[in-house]
Amino acid sequence: MVLLGITPIVNGIRYLTPLCGSHFPTAAFAVLLVITLINTALRKFRGRWGLSPAQLAAIWAMIAVSSGIAHSGLMHMLVPQLPAYQYYSSAENNWDELFGNRIPPELLIHDPYATRAFYEGLAPGLPIPWGVWLRPMAVWGLYVVGMYIMMIGLSVILRRQWVDYERLVFPVVQLPLEIVRAPERGYAFNSMLRNRLFWLGLFMPLLFHGWNFLATAFPTLPRVKNYAWVATSERPWSALNTWVVVYFLMVGLGYLISSEICFSVWFFHLLYDAQAVIMSMLGLPDPGLFIGHSAGGWAQMQQAGGTVALAASFLWLGRRHFAQVFRQALPTAPAAYDRAEPLNYRTAVWLFLVGCAVMIGWLVYYGGSLPLAIFNVVLALGVFATFAWMVCQAGAIFFMPTFASTSVITNMAGSRLLGEWPVFINLWNEQVFRMMMLREFFMPSLMNSYKLADEVNLDRHSLLKGCTVAIAIGLLVAAASKIGTTYTFGGALSFFAPGYYWKLLPITPFRVMSSLVSTPVPSSSWYIGNFAGGFLFVAAMIWMRTYLNWLGLHPIGFIMAKNNQSELIMWPSFLVAWLIKNSVMRWGGYKTYSHLRPLFLGLIAGDTLAATGTAILGWLTNIRHNVLPG
Repeated sequence: MVLLGITPIVNGIRYLTPLCGSHFPTAAFAVLLVITLINTALRKFRGRWGLSPAQLAAIWAMIAVSSGIAHSGLMHMLVPQLPAYQYYSSAENNWDELFGNRIPPELLIHDPYATRAFYEGLAPGLPIPWGVWLRPMAVWGLYVVGMYIMMIGLSVILRRQWVDYERLVFPVVQLPLEIVRAPERGYAFNSMLRNRLFWLGLFMPLLFHGWNFLATAFPTLPRVKNYAWVATSERPWSALNTWVVVYFLMVGLGYLISSEICFSVWFFHLLYDAQAVIMSMLGLPDPGLFIGHSAGGWAQMQQAGGTVALAASFLWLGRRHFAQVFRQALPTAPAAYDRAEPLNYRTAVWLFLVGCAVMIGWLVYYGGSLPLAIFNVVLALGVFATFAWMVCQAGAIFFMPTFASTSVITNMAGSRLLGEWPVFINLWNEQVFRMMMLREFFMPSLMNSYKLADEVNLDRHSLLKGCTVAIAIGLLVAAASKIGTTYTFGGALSFFAPGYYWKLLPITPFRVMSSLVSTPVPSSSWYIGNFAGGFLFVAAMIWMRTYLNWLGLHPIGFIMAKNNQSELIMWPSFLVAWLIKNSVMRWGGYKTYSHLRPLFLGLIAGDTLAATGTAILGWLTNIRHNVLPG
């Protein structure tokens, strides 16, 4: 809970490397490693005081599932959205005339003093106006509860299919598992913590970032760069402008996953770049409603179609298991099939269905049309499942969706057909809950925890109970910390990135609504074609991987490409990992690959510790050196 309390300061005020920031939460691993080393000493001198591997795994899981709530997992967008309308409304943007009384008052904070103090800071000695937040936070919190219980139910439904039947790689779990393993008889530390290659890999990022931290503090020292800006202003090559950054963490994860996925990530990035150059040469327009992290609307539509195809393949591949799950939910079903699950399937199915009903009902109640609300929630389910699968299979810990479901359906059907107000309500909901920024949503961490529990004989039911308690407490702590911290320092004045975090994102739904009223978005065959093309391409790739297994391409690469997060983080590091892994396998074989595995686990550990260490030092010294993306 301490991490949730200080996250708004570290991530927002100082704008340092996030304490969570991804699906391999940095501070959670740092805490796990410190506790493990202390536990080793306890076992040596007071054996009965030591924690078991299962207990250490439970600590990791509870921190991992809750650590993102205070930032982009929820509060980073929910809290600033509530006073944004009151603070940024003006005669120039004409919001009062446009929205009038259409926005239900319980969705916003209307108190002028509370709003101004939130963005500009409280005067010294004045109390935080907690009372004005209770009603809107409770109303939005109803949707949060529906979404969270839906994801908990969905995680239980998916667990056996992914862990037992598909046997996903779960690369994120491999390092925590090696850390918590019990030492062999006669040793104080387990084999991983005694491995010299592991410590070599760990110290490489620490030395690299330690030097660069000093170079930030003392500018006369030269910096060692791990990045380059590749850019040109000449068309059509200006479409290729991008940062190329190599992260130790991602190289380590890339070594653990299949070469097919590593290759596909950078190959499809280059394929999308080729498309961008061709479209720039042809001068093709890219109009429409687009909110996301991709370089173009055409790319968003292709990846939305590919995501739907991949989600459909999950349903087809696991159809027998899912049918059994829903049969198990019937009152007359025997309990044998779900006896060892985190929840019995009857409870899991009801949590899933009730959560979906709450989400749809909330959208409809506040003005969204039923068809659009159903589409929004169904596509959200596909996105949640698909991206959790990508984390568990490919270690895509920084990846986010490139598209918003509202913009996808609006560009295909047209805003006049859907209605501007239903589009606004759905888009506002997506913006608050960051459906297109899933870097810290808890479902992948919960799935990873199930896998870790199996490896250390941790009871799944107890694990889920502990994680649920951590999430519930985390919601309260994160909300209080985010609101209190912002009032103390002032959201729009004292932060490193006020333009993006405190103005651009909170006003996006209102700005888009204003644009839709003045310039409606028509139905576009161009975007329908790109959506259909992405769907068919991924469907064909899935079919070819079944019957042409020499193809060497994975649909994960197609869905991840041309995303501003994958461009900066994933593809250059995975290219390096692919080159290293292929060379090792070709010249040294699997034995050499296994021998070098601790080195790459050390790279993950070192980059994670460097991120946590520089964040803490930056907080204490005001020296800002970011190890991982903010």
